[in-house]
Amino acid sequence: MDKNSKECIEEQIKLIEDISKIIKAQIADIDSIGKGVVLSDAIEDLKRAGILNTKRRYLEFFNDIVGFLVDKLRKEKDENFRFLLPSIRTLLDIYGQLLYLCNKGENKQASICVANSLFTLVNTIESPDEKSSKEEKQAYEGIKEAYNKSYRDWKPFFDRENIDIPEDMELFSRRKLEGLGLNFPPLPQMLKKETIKASSPETIKIFSKTTEKVYNTYRFTSNYVHGNVLAKNIHGNERLWIIAKVQILSNLIVDLVNTKVLGDSRKKELVEWMNKLSQKRQAFVNFWRERN
Repeated sequence: MDKNSKECIEEQIKLIEDISKIIKAQIADIDSIGKGVVLSDAIEDLKRAGILNTKRRYLEFFNDIVGFLVDKLRKEKDENFRFLLPSIRTLLDIYGQLLYLCNKGENKQASICVANSLFTLVNTIESPDEKSSKEEKQAYEGIKEAYNKSYRDWKPFFDRENIDIPEDMELFSRRKLEGLGLNFPPLPQMLKKETIKASSPETIKIFSKTTEKVYNTYRFTSNYVHGNVLAKNIHGNERLWIIAKVQILSNLIVDLVNTKVLGDSRKKELVEWMNKLSQKRQAFVNFWRERN
């Protein structure tokens, strides 16, 4: 790669680092919301804390993956970038689930958060049998204890909302989760165009075709996520695909959190970043076209 190419790539990577800093600021904003405010109703206080903590974890996980990809964008060989495309799908999954969650009422949000948290514990480990080692049995008991504690904490909420989550974690199956309507739908169903538009108003102002491109990202990465061998030799510009997709997904998730969680606390920073991206986008597009 010549000097001009390296400079063009580095400029785009720095843009990703800049929006990653905004995400870090949003995480700190969520932490600030959760500090020093205790609601008089214990159930409402627990509900609020559970929702905020879940949204924070989504945002933090998203940013961890962005940081990983930034590191790879600077160091990895060109031929290896196709193996990183599943990470874009993970970013898309996180965005889709957070989008779905943020567009539900608070009681539904809390129900989804706690139900999926408990179900994740259930999926963490299999029930031991007579052949299981002592360590496996101890690990199982630890998970069971965590499930039981969380269930006890949330039982008043379950009772109030008439949510039939099993007290015995062995009885909490995926079918049960789906029967309660607390599972996340398939990703294409969560990426509804109107929901994206309403949740990311600043993004849509500049990137009007974003709603279609988000779904195309799902289709494009599916070949790699699901191991389609016919896609084995289709590669060449994955580094550029990753840069573009990380930028737009980061843009969308920052806009979503601003709109639905933080009352536009980072709107100014986002708009400034988007203006900078717009100014530098054409040079990147030209560079991409030259490589094609």
